[in-house]
Amino acid sequence: MGIQNFLKEISDTKRFKNLPSSSREIVFYSESPIYYNYYEDIISYILETATAQICYITSELYDPVFQKQNDRFKVFYIKNLVAPLIRELDAKVLIMTMPDLERFHIKRSIYKVNHLYLYHAIVSTHMVYRKGAFDHYDTLLCVGSHHIEEIRKTEEIYNLPPKTLIEAGYPRLERIYKDHQTYDSGDTKPRHDRNYILIAPSWSDQNIIETYADELISHLMKLGDSYTIVLRPHPQFLRSKYKFVLDLKKKYKEYENIIIEIDLVSDTTIHSATVLITDWSGIAFEYAFGTERPVLFLDTPRKVYNPEYEKLGIEPLIVKLRNKIGKSVPIDELSTIDKVLLSLIYEKNEYRKKIIEYRNTYIFNWGKSVEVCGKTIINLCQ
Repeated sequence: MGIQNFLKEISDTKRFKNLPSSSREIVFYSESPIYYNYYEDIISYILETATAQICYITSELYDPVFQKQNDRFKVFYIKNLVAPLIRELDAKVLIMTMPDLERFHIKRSIYKVNHLYLYHAIVSTHMVYRKGAFDHYDTLLCVGSHHIEEIRKTEEIYNLPPKTLIEAGYPRLERIYKDHQTYDSGDTKPRHDRNYILIAPSWSDQNIIETYADELISHLMKLGDSYTIVLRPHPQFLRSKYKFVLDLKKKYKEYENIIIEIDLVSDTTIHSATVLITDWSGIAFEYAFGTERPVLFLDTPRKVYNPEYEKLGIEPLIVKLRNKIGKSVPIDELSTIDKVLLSLIYEKNEYRKKIIEYRNTYIFNWGKSVEVCGKTIINLCQ
């Protein structure tokens, strides 16, 4: 099977390189199937409003995106050869959701390509990402004013050349919001007699799943059988600790109201959850701003990948809004989590008003971000 996969990769690499330059002006790269969720609406907008052809490179052989390709949208499986391919890429614009360009195996193209970063999280840029994570991109599609403030301050402190910062917004969030309106008014809800509690942490050290899963679940079970607990690991955690997740799934398989979810492409649990429990994950904003429901934060040690983040003098958004779009619980008070969760459910209407207010404040172009992102990419081709 490994040889067959590699032969498929070689074939797709040749097929990509043999395309005329006019057929690969716009190139998207995806590390895994989950990232198509961030690209989908932008790709549809470009195909509907422009004549450009799009190439989509995925490093997952069985990516469902292969089923969506057509004459103007061509999909290629390239994994082990993706680094040299991008290094020699001759295109107008390359769109990625992958930070740390130039820092590891993926380098900038040697040609005059506009390297464009599409944020796949609303969180701030300076604490949960590595130092220099965005330094080598040409254009950033910024979610909100916090991104622009942080990037400009970073450029100032480290004497970096200015990047093109677009007041873009967040297409992924708008998709969640639209889907949630349909979900909330339709007949697709599972088990109306239950409240769903979604646990979706980050993948940093001492995250909820790896360190506190058993203790957290035991306290939540005090709520009774009318509550279903859904534990959804971060994609990176699932990739690196797959056996750990499978063992956890096996451990709780006899419990009808405990679900360990490993299908991370679907958003069903986001829509069905009455409350989200997380630590420092960006899903907090996608859930709160997309469903207009509150978040319960566990105060695990901060997810810090840039030890110099405090140099900017800017409070990260996940810290600033932590007790505004929900409530935070110290780890040593984990035994109170059932009561805090019930209070969030009781006060959900009050939180909804606050959440809408903060969404309007911190998200650019609400309802129009797909158009802004699509037009930016089209204009870069011209």
